[in-house]
Amino acid sequence: MRAVLYAYDLEPITIIDVPHGAMDYLRKHGIVRIHVPTFPKASFPLSSPIQTEFKHVTIRAEKFVFGDQETMMLFTHDEETALQMKAAFLPGQLGAIQDMQRNAFAYGFLTALCKLGESDGY
Repeated sequence: MRAVLYAYDLEPITIIDVPHGAMDYLRKHGIVRIHVPTFPKASFPLSSPIQTEFKHVTIRAEKFVFGDQETMMLFTHDEETALQMKAAFLPGQLGAIQDMQRNAFAYGFLTALCKLGESDGY
C-alpha cells in the first residue's frame, strides 16, 4: 500500500510503499520505527571495508475520519532521514517514470556504441 508520509506541519515529505503487515501494526500500535541504511562516501584508497550505518525514521499513524470513511495518515519528526528512504510513486506517475528510465537506458546504450565506434580498435 502506498502512503504519503507527512511532517507534523502537514507538509508532505515523500510517498512510501508500506507493507500490509506494517499497516496492521500501525493500526494496532500507532507507531513504528523503520531503519534506513546510509552509505558513507567512499574515499580512495579504501583503508577499511565500507560500513553501512543505519538511521531510523519513527512513523506515527493518526486516524483521519471524513464522513463515514476512515483512513490513516502517517507522520514523522525525522524529516531529513525520511527523505533518504526509497520513494514510491503514485500510479499516475509510473508511466512518466518508466519513459524516463527507457530514455536514459537508450541514451546510455547509444553513447556507449558511439564511443566504441570512436576507438581505433586493433
